[in-house]
Amino acid sequence: MNRSGPGLFEAVIESWRLIIVNAATLAKGAVIPFLLFMALNRLESLIKPEGMAILPWTLLLTVLAAVPAVILLMPWYRKLLAVGEPSLASRPKTWWSIILMMRWAGLDAMFFAMMMPITIISIQIVAAGTEATPRPELALVYYASIALGSYLVYGRMGLALPAAAAETDHGYRRSWAATADSGWRIGLAILLCWLSVLIPIDLLRHPLAVEDPTLAMQYLDAALGALFRVVNELLGAAVFTQFYLAHRSAPQEGED
Repeated sequence: MNRSGPGLFEAVIESWRLIIVNAATLAKGAVIPFLLFMALNRLESLIKPEGMAILPWTLLLTVLAAVPAVILLMPWYRKLLAVGEPSLASRPKTWWSIILMMRWAGLDAMFFAMMMPITIISIQIVAAGTEATPRPELALVYYASIALGSYLVYGRMGLALPAAAAETDHGYRRSWAATADSGWRIGLAILLCWLSVLIPIDLLRHPLAVEDPTLAMQYLDAALGALFRVVNELLGAAVFTQFYLAHRSAPQEGED
């Protein structure tokens, strides 16, 4: 690992290794967040606004997800951070859990806003039918550019999350400045982790996407969606923490 953090694939592999090694402990701590994520998934499937009303509804669900996220992530961040600073293994102050929740919600809201052009076009296509469908090659470039840019910005802002778990005043602006050399690696590592969870979960969910699913199928789909959220959040936290610890250990400007 260099002073700006691990390499791209090194960060992804290490994040998966950390989850596998700590799987038993994580499974116990993830029960409540898993159930809450599952409840949010069921709520999302039961209430389906039409048109642009989808945007505020999705944003509300994003904010509500901060509650299970912080229950899941605070102990996980503290465990990861304790590798560099053993004192962080102790229980954090309640105030910092609230700050972590606010920063998590703020970061996801920013990501939602950056991805909004894709969402709006998707809504317009559904409303207008095939007439509004853009040319495939242009759509691919457009969607890929927005998604990649969103993940790069997300990665540069993300060190604010382990900082909150470490009880330090290191917000979004400091995270942006600290990741000038490593932001692209963080963003792409987060994206690769997301894909590594999304693809197998989507394959499992595909048979459940029928016109009239049974109640059991609906709950299984919600459970798989919650599993995706849990594993994806844990992986993202592991990526952010690796770069955060590298930043903390690197000599600061003005030091020998």
